[in-house]
Amino acid sequence: MCAVILRVKYLAVGEPPQSLEMETKDAAAERQRSLEQLGTVESITWFHRGESYARTVTYAPSAQAPTEPI
Repeated sequence: MCAVILRVKYLAVGEPPQSLEMETKDAAAERQRSLEQLGTVESITWFHRGESYARTVTYAPSAQAPTEPI
């Protein structure tokens, strides 16, 4: 799993944003420095891995459940 995702938006009309998966924060910082040298980059957004969420399903009694067995 990667440590940082860099989302790069470009100035060129029609150029889609790019997501770059980086293994370490140092690698992401180095890549950012190289992207900053380009004249075509509008923005660089960092997404850090710090928290993750998983989908879960839980069941609880409903307020409309019958009080007597059927």
